[in-house]
Amino acid sequence: MEGSSNSNNNNNKSGVKMQSIMGMEVFDCAVCSSPLSPLVFRCSNGDCLCSPCRDKLPAVERLATQRCLSMERVVDNIFVPCKHGCDAKITYHQQRGHQYRCPERPGMCKCLVSGCGFVTATEELFDHLTAGAGIHRLPWEDIKYFVPFKHEVRPGIRLLRGRNKLLFLLEVARESSPGHVVSLTFVRPNGLRSTVGCSVFLCGFHHYQVSKLNIGPDVASKQILCVVSDGKYGVDL
Repeated sequence: MEGSSNSNNNNNKSGVKMQSIMGMEVFDCAVCSSPLSPLVFRCSNGDCLCSPCRDKLPAVERLATQRCLSMERVVDNIFVPCKHGCDAKITYHQQRGHQYRCPERPGMCKCLVSGCGFVTATEELFDHLTAGAGIHRLPWEDIKYFVPFKHEVRPGIRLLRGRNKLLFLLEVARESSPGHVVSLTFVRPNGLRSTVGCSVFLCGFHHYQVSKLNIGPDVASKQILCVVSDGKYGVDL
């Protein structure tokens, strides 16, 4: 008994709490090695199988399997952290799907239409915003950087798609006072640190004005370009 006591004391002298380590592969299907998720079955050899692999077994072997409720409870209560750093509570068997959909994943964008909040990859967000998916049905056009284009000053939102599939929302909003507020929103994918520059040329009623701005990685993506009365303006991105 003294020997056991001394051994325990020696182990604790370092002040390090001893923890057992278990490989996560014990929660994988014995056939396809994918993370187990309900329904889970145990075969005659004692191995745990996922439902799709169990269904592929010969009829005789399939009849010999049994539902493993204890393992189902276990895999529904094994949680892992998100590698992108979000606070979501993720079970081990859900992590692959979550990592793809995670709003913090590099390249993910949030829909900036008021009240929406949809999060997806840039290329899928384009379909979400336009008539392709029929969600917001915003008018859109492809633009070339450093090539001016003209747009009529009237209330509405237009989606602009630049090189590398980067997206911008160009919005004209009527204010209570005479005139319109023209703003540009850069739909910045997670992880993108570049700065976007924009020049606005105002033309109309014998008036000409140039405004410039830069949308950097650490400032708000939405910027007010100018306040104008009815007329035309051109944007050089």
